[in-house]
Amino acid sequence: MDYTGEYNKAIRGKTRRKRNYSLVILTGFTVVLVIFAVLSFTVLFPVKTVKITGSSVYSPADLSSAAGIKDGQQILTVGSDGIKNVILDSFIYIDDVNVKKSFPDTIVIEVIPSKPIANITVAGDDEADSYLYISGSGKILEISETPKRNVPVLTGVQFSPAVIPGVTIDINADTRKLTEEQIADINAVSFILDVADEIKSSPLEKIDYIDISDPGNIKIMYDNRINMLMGGLSDFSYKLSFLKEIIDTKIGPNTSGRLSMLSTGDASFIDSDGIAYNDRKFEQNIAARETAVETELPDEEVAETT
Repeated sequence: MDYTGEYNKAIRGKTRRKRNYSLVILTGFTVVLVIFAVLSFTVLFPVKTVKITGSSVYSPADLSSAAGIKDGQQILTVGSDGIKNVILDSFIYIDDVNVKKSFPDTIVIEVIPSKPIANITVAGDDEADSYLYISGSGKILEISETPKRNVPVLTGVQFSPAVIPGVTIDINADTRKLTEEQIADINAVSFILDVADEIKSSPLEKIDYIDISDPGNIKIMYDNRINMLMGGLSDFSYKLSFLKEIIDTKIGPNTSGRLSMLSTGDASFIDSDGIAYNDRKFEQNIAARETAVETELPDEEVAETT
């Protein structure tokens, strides 16, 4: 008798039974997963709580309503990106939104409020300036007749007509597909954010306005009496601290004039009387030069006719 053949047949039979048993288990497990998935999207995990976190000028009820989560909606069908985009589009004073699902029945919506970091002067048709508030994310918040308190005022900024309240200027956008105006807006906002960030951590507390019309020669009016010529944005923190020390230790609280950073890293100050004297001398020199030209003209005419 061939015991080896019978043994092999028995082994193969057991193997087939094990395979069939494994297949049954796998099939059953798959069916359970499918049923669980269907129930999860239709019956299980209905949303019972929408929790709003983060400070905001808007009420939790308004934010929850804008999110559009329906009563009994299954938590797995809630679109986080959709809620984020709707809230950002609907509420200007919100810079960012994080939506999280907390199983089994809670949606947590964290809002990050918009905080003005600069007032941008906008010349009006009636020659009266208005102020455009911009947030740290580059979002245009509103236009007001008065500047936001405790926020630096920046002058010399030019935006395209597309820059209106509610618009966010993405400074990281791919500029290859943008127009020249859009690129100019991005560059302007990027520079504004850099300047505002430097000013925020500076020791200067009495800044009236910052003129950034020339990025290579930023001007700061301090305490309505000292015109500070800062140069470019390079080493700006150092310049601010250095000039503040000069104001406190050398110039004093009552003197007005012009304080300039020099390329050598030093500073130069001239008071208002000195500036007025220099202006007078300059005007006198111009007048004298014009008078000299006028007195020379008749002699030249005579020479030409003789």
